[in-house]
Amino acid sequence: INVRIAWQIPGSNFSPLTNFEVLILSKSGTMLQSPDCLAANPASTYCDVPMSNLRVGGFLLTQGDIVRAKVRARNAIGWGDFS
Repeated sequence: INVRIAWQIPGSNFSPLTNFEVLILSKSGTMLQSPDCLAANPASTYCDVPMSNLRVGGFLLTQGDIVRAKVRARNAIGWGDFS
């Protein structure tokens, strides 16, 4: 079972997007980077995270928990704001 984190591609300010960063809210309330989303294609609008990865480490989410995430994009100018 996967959790799909989806977003709309933001404006790039005339500089191609190079990657996205996805942070997921852990059970303790801390935002943790999702290693499953590090290589998200800059043309992509989603990242699939295996539920098993959200049940270990700092995440400790359980079936039925709401998964909260925020995403930001990067281009040659730098990182944009998180959604």
